[in-house]
Amino acid sequence: MRIFIGQPAAQPPEEEETPSWRQDSRRVCLIACLSAVLALALNFFHVRPVPLLASDGPGAWPERGLRITIAEVKKMAAERQPLLMLDVRRMGAYRVRHVAAALSVPAIPTEAFLKYYPTIAPFISAVRTAVLICESDDCATGDRIAQLLKELKHDNVRVLAGGFDACKDSGLEMAGEGP
Repeated sequence: MRIFIGQPAAQPPEEEETPSWRQDSRRVCLIACLSAVLALALNFFHVRPVPLLASDGPGAWPERGLRITIAEVKKMAAERQPLLMLDVRRMGAYRVRHVAAALSVPAIPTEAFLKYYPTIAPFISAVRTAVLICESDDCATGDRIAQLLKELKHDNVRVLAGGFDACKDSGLEMAGEGP
């Protein structure tokens, strides 16, 4: 028997413990669940969430309200036809810049609009056309309010095609704190 002095005897390498299929499946499930939670959270906070449960549910896209173009609005104003412009964007956006003839009636959330409804209802009924101004043509707020007003028997409501984005370079008189 030989004895080597100064060097330890070589030991066989330890086998690395490999994860079992159960550990792998737990990790996969955890990643899938966290991804689903993240996707639902992002959908919840999105401007136009994907309807998940019902076509008429709280996250559902509303029916598109009838549209009116900026050219039609300018023509009606030039002909002095009774016209009411309601800016349904957030109050902060209205303060920065808005159409001078528009009234601010914030509609985000929809319950905020209902607070103003008793005051503006007689004016909506008195004009030939009430125009809702939203951020852009893709903004669902104008469509939701148009649908709500239609249910409240106001058939003269139109959503401005292009929203406030269409007003910026339209030649309509603008007001507000911003440029």
